[in-house]
Amino acid sequence: MSKLILLLAFFLTPQDPPQKCAISGTVVDALTGHPLNKVAVSVDTRGEPYGEPAASAITDSKGTFTITGLDPARYFPAASRNGYLETYYGARRPGGGKTAIALDPGQDLKDITLKLFPYAVVAGVVHDPDGEPLSGVTVTAWAVQFGADGKSFQQAAEMVADGLGQYRIPGLEPGKYYLRAELDTRGVLVNSFYPGVPDPDAATMVEVGLGARIAGLDIAMPRPRAFRVTVRIAAPPGFEAHCWLSSGRDEYTGYADYTSLVRGYIPSSRQHGQFVFSRVPAGSYTVRANASPPADCPKGMDWCDTVAYSASPRLDVTNSDIDDFRVNLTAGAAIHAHFTVEGDAKTPVEGGALHFRGAGAKKFLEDQRLSTMLSIGHYVVEFDGLPSGLYVKSIRSGSTDVLRDGLTVAGSGAIPLELILSDEVGALDGVVLDKDDKPVPGATLVLIPEAALRSHPGLFYTAVTDQYGRYRLKDLAPGEYKAVAWDDVKPNSWFDPDFLKPLESAAEAVTVAPKGHDTLKLHVQL
Repeated sequence: MSKLILLLAFFLTPQDPPQKCAISGTVVDALTGHPLNKVAVSVDTRGEPYGEPAASAITDSKGTFTITGLDPARYFPAASRNGYLETYYGARRPGGGKTAIALDPGQDLKDITLKLFPYAVVAGVVHDPDGEPLSGVTVTAWAVQFGADGKSFQQAAEMVADGLGQYRIPGLEPGKYYLRAELDTRGVLVNSFYPGVPDPDAATMVEVGLGARIAGLDIAMPRPRAFRVTVRIAAPPGFEAHCWLSSGRDEYTGYADYTSLVRGYIPSSRQHGQFVFSRVPAGSYTVRANASPPADCPKGMDWCDTVAYSASPRLDVTNSDIDDFRVNLTAGAAIHAHFTVEGDAKTPVEGGALHFRGAGAKKFLEDQRLSTMLSIGHYVVEFDGLPSGLYVKSIRSGSTDVLRDGLTVAGSGAIPLELILSDEVGALDGVVLDKDDKPVPGATLVLIPEAALRSHPGLFYTAVTDQYGRYRLKDLAPGEYKAVAWDDVKPNSWFDPDFLKPLESAAEAVTVAPKGHDTLKLHVQL
């Protein structure tokens, strides 16, 4: 009974609230190291850029700040100021990783430093073919990105040119950009890429450094002329034809997806294989035409959902309407694939699919076979869903090494694919050091395959070091690699050939042997 009374007394007696905490420090320019005033410093417990912060403060003339009255918790400090990219504490590059700060009851953490990265600005004038400025033109900056599916593009910013045709785009991170200008004149949407071309393939990419101020990026716009284009497609009996126009090159080409960057035009009317496009601006286009089968398979076809009839001819719209542009569709090839597991591998293979870059994936059946159809084109072929402990040793079509050279579909017919999987994977481990031979925690290490295999993202192997600077890579495909480590690097930047080029000579050559297990000590790139 006495124990119960003591327990009740403990809960009924007012307890001292947790002692409040504080954080103080300085915000500096990441390039110059100079302190920055008028910086908004905030802390939150989730590390997300949106939402209400737990507390905030403004830096003084010496760049210092103090945030008090914080509950004991784990916080993510962030800073923002005009002319700079919003940055979290611990980031070593724009958009870099954030570092949390854990505050114990009553802790007064002093002298932390936040580095702010200045943003880049690009500017210029939009003008007509005679050099006269154009107002009201929308100018967008498209960042070039690299990932597992190759090169793609993301809109980073948008501005409207003023009455003098001037545009200014701030807030850009370091990187490569396309600049696209668009003007809607009486329903005619005219677009042009810097310095004044309709096709992104002919455009000049603008490379922007940290805090750069680049002026004089003038963009010439074509005259807003529009024409009617009629396309006629001869589809196989019982098949339904489809057609649209794509400004510039194909929407998907090789290792780059241009879908978001180019403009597509859909027909204003269609009937019996005839497609009419009204108000098409003058320029060069790709006619994207294909035919799909009816709901019921034609006689003799038992997998007609993947039958591929297509064509992608070029079309130049210049000075007049085009009344009869005829497109003849070509049947694609039938792909028959089969994989085997080499030797006495014990790893079970259930499911899996064959991915044709740009055309989707097709699942293997239980007998490790698949059949599909591909349109005319060139494809990178990859095995999706590879189990741990196996690698793709080879993909061949007759004498063609598809793993290295890709698969080219030139017309109708049947193309066999034979895949061999193997369990003779290798492993690599070691440590990443700085210039003083001290371990680097959180470093990124990448194994880069030989040049002929770099279209396969699955053959790039990455690891992040632990608190002791150690890493381990397993399930490696045997072969020749280059090993590189960074203290901090933008994700997927190693898929950019231009990014890799200057690293080739400094990278460490590595040979992964079948069932080999080696160690490698690396120094971070400076």
